[in-house]
Amino acid sequence: MKDLKEAMEALKGEAMKKAQEEFAHEYAAITPALSDIITTTLGSKKASELLTPEGKAALREDLKLKLEPLFHGRKVQAVHLAQFVVQ
Repeated sequence: MKDLKEAMEALKGEAMKKAQEEFAHEYAAITPALSDIITTTLGSKKASELLTPEGKAALREDLKLKLEPLFHGRKVQAVHLAQFVVQ
C-alpha cells in the first residue's frame, strides 16, 4: 500500500481500533512540537504576507516542510487552514 490513508482504509475491526489508538498515542507525543512549529512559523510572518492567496499557499508549503520530520518518514500531504485571523 502506498500511503497511510490506504493502509487505514484496508483495516477492519480490532486492527482498525489498534491502529487508531497507536496514532493517537503518537500524535499526543508530538503535539507540543507541532504547536511550537506552527506558532514559530506564523510568528515569523508579516500580516501582509498572509493576506494574499499566494502568501497562504506559501505558508502551507512552509508548514508541510517543517512538520514532516515529526512524522518519521511519513509524508505530510496537505496543511489545511481552517480558521485564519490576521490582526
